[in-house]
Amino acid sequence: MKDRAKTILNVLIFPLMLVLTSTIGFGLKVGYYDDYPLCYSENGQPKGIFIEILKETFGNDFDNLQFVYGEFSSLLKMLSNGELDIVTTVADTKERNTIYSFNKESVIVNWGVLVSSVDINSLEDLNRQKIAVNKGDTYYKAFKDMLNSFEIVVFFDEFDTYFDVLDAVDSGRYVAGVVSRLSYLSNSEKFSRIRQTPFVFSPVPLKFATQKGKNSDVLDRIDNTIAKARSSGKLTQLFNSYFSIDGTANFDISNFFTGLIIGIFAALLVSALIFRKVLSKNLLYYKEAIKTLSQQIQIPNTGEYVKSGDNNTNMVYDSALGSILLQKYMELARREGSTLSIVTLEILNKHDIESDKLEAILSNFIKPGDSVFKLSDDRYIFVFYSYGAILLEVFRNRIHEMARKNGLEIEFILGYSQFNPNVHLDQNQLIYESFVELEKERHSYRQK
Repeated sequence: MKDRAKTILNVLIFPLMLVLTSTIGFGLKVGYYDDYPLCYSENGQPKGIFIEILKETFGNDFDNLQFVYGEFSSLLKMLSNGELDIVTTVADTKERNTIYSFNKESVIVNWGVLVSSVDINSLEDLNRQKIAVNKGDTYYKAFKDMLNSFEIVVFFDEFDTYFDVLDAVDSGRYVAGVVSRLSYLSNSEKFSRIRQTPFVFSPVPLKFATQKGKNSDVLDRIDNTIAKARSSGKLTQLFNSYFSIDGTANFDISNFFTGLIIGIFAALLVSALIFRKVLSKNLLYYKEAIKTLSQQIQIPNTGEYVKSGDNNTNMVYDSALGSILLQKYMELARREGSTLSIVTLEILNKHDIESDKLEAILSNFIKPGDSVFKLSDDRYIFVFYSYGAILLEVFRNRIHEMARKNGLEIEFILGYSQFNPNVHLDQNQLIYESFVELEKERHSYRQK
């Protein structure tokens, strides 16, 4: 009798244990939505950068994850109700932190942009107009709050995806739309009528989210994967693959400079008879610029993708991703006829300054819509897209002012270059020209 009871008990317990094991160990329900290239569905299969991180995290157990594709706001509701265990590509905001738990390592920092097929010079141009937005989107909320603060009345229509928002604006049915910066970069070629306006807002880190206090072990595993991928350069390579960039986006000096050096010296030789004295000095600058840029063949991959400060999000990209973003912004500027410029900053007293403090100052200087990336141990590239052309002396004075407020005395030189779509075919040429100006300033600095 006892043996029979024991057998029955085993029959009942075994399936229960099997269900519990599959739910706890594997069987996680993962929500994802359409936000290319971060996450999206292709032929019914989950794809994207966040999905690749999960593949790396779970290895052979990845196939045991249960993916649920849906509209973003619905996925968050399902997460709150316990119908999902985790949702990918969620902006980590103060409001959401009270509802959900997030992993610590951000995958990327994104921000909202206002796009339109007409010229929008002031927010007042939007008064009483129809605006397309993504339902449940944090950038939608931030933009709505901004308009409310200016008492501007608009009519919002909610769509399920950023792609739908872009399509609605491109069709002319809406005067403008709110999307993420990355979604616009990824889809701008598909919507020829749309342009990014000067209005950018709400930079936020994108992460994985779970129910509050749940699945902390899973978040820890994901953090471990992101940290390793960042330090090894795999995260940069992953971004490269989605932006169709080969290798690690280091400068191809061997091919680029062969033609460039020949062209420079040919031009100098032809003009030397007329401007011999002036060109002899410029020749020195060009030689030094070539030497300096050539030294960047082995650009150190620091693994620093995004840094976060105490009170705000600081952004210093590594050289590979920064180079990719610069190339994308050059393509946008070429299509849209926008002004784009870069400033190369070289720190002369790097050994006296802590990198974290320095980069906190530099990244805080950047506004949403612009960016900064680390080219080497002592050189940084500032990319100004939203503001286009800048006054170099104003820039210099503001850097000095911010440094002094933080107790630092920074010695540096600057090089400036403004994008010319007829001259600059890639980011290397644009950076090279800023190096030429950098060498001119170095010469002046030494004479002081």
